[in-house]
Amino acid sequence: MGKRVIISVVSDLVTDQRVHKVATTLQQNGFAVVVIGATKKISKPLPRRTYASKRIRMIFQSGFIRYAEWNIRLFFKLLFTKANIFLANDLDTLLPNFIVSKLSGKQLVYDSHEYFTEQEELQNRKLVKGIWNKLESFLVPRLTYCYTVNQSIASIYKEKYHKNFLVLRNMPVLQQEQPESNSTAIATFSGKKILLTQGVGLHRNRGIEELIKSTKLLPDTFVLVIVGGGLALPAFKELVSKEQLEHKVYFMEVLPPDELRKITRSAFCGFSMDKPTCLNYVYSLPNKLFDFIHAGIPVIGSNLVEVARIITQYKVGLVIDTVSPEAIAAAIMQLEHNTALYETLRQNTQKAKIELCWEKDAGPIVQIFSSEDIPKN
Repeated sequence: MGKRVIISVVSDLVTDQRVHKVATTLQQNGFAVVVIGATKKISKPLPRRTYASKRIRMIFQSGFIRYAEWNIRLFFKLLFTKANIFLANDLDTLLPNFIVSKLSGKQLVYDSHEYFTEQEELQNRKLVKGIWNKLESFLVPRLTYCYTVNQSIASIYKEKYHKNFLVLRNMPVLQQEQPESNSTAIATFSGKKILLTQGVGLHRNRGIEELIKSTKLLPDTFVLVIVGGGLALPAFKELVSKEQLEHKVYFMEVLPPDELRKITRSAFCGFSMDKPTCLNYVYSLPNKLFDFIHAGIPVIGSNLVEVARIITQYKVGLVIDTVSPEAIAAAIMQLEHNTALYETLRQNTQKAKIELCWEKDAGPIVQIFSSEDIPKN
């Protein structure tokens, strides 16, 4: 049996594909893996996995108090769990992992999924943001092994904390072509061209409002499908009702990855519309961008650093400078009318996914966890 890695993350283990891919990669390289996650009242049963998974049932479902409860519960779970290596995913799991790793004399690895302290949700909450900033500034300089989701965020941490972060982008595993599915969800939109956006957490300033309003400027041959959940979801549904767009905009709950892939492959195009309202969005590199590429559909993206770089370098879509209903609708109609461009972009996704896949980027995982500095026992 190889080194035992305990992975912890506050997100839902059903939908967190980054954690699943890391756990699978480690197991394939001879590590014994246990993943610990949080669960909500709405959490679905875990699918069968090749590694062990545990869930901590939370009393509080949202807010800062939920994170406090999570950290306390996670601390005691980790304290009484045998491990060679602790892997903390994001700042909201780092403190208990750090303390237990020091108490046990075991190594700690940190995976930063985003620019955590610059999230949209923290911008008007000075006290809470200050706490997270203090925590990050205390912990990160004391870490040895770190990686994050893109070079922009790695460079920020290097400048702030003089700490080298390796880069592991959140890209899909390269899969063989699969036949089109006749699932009920896809059949619902038969004869329509699906405009798709998705996300476990649908928040404001991610272009959802503008996408909804853009459908008023499009022919009835198009439908917008919004897959996911989040606190802003009721407001988005209210907007659809207010604009009387129920025949053009459809909402679907968070789907298992396999089912989501089926819908994505059937879409006309996908959207990554984050606006530069916070630094976390400015430097984001959403995994849905790669999901669209692997599904073989063009992407319409906002002009953010990492998103625009991928779209323009691999020529897999269009970048719009302004996130507005008019700009979104114009980009959609450009793809609709210019069939040669559309087919070229589709063909480019097939080339791009060979390079933009998990297998190409997963080197840091093996490099870090196989370090001789991490004892086997």
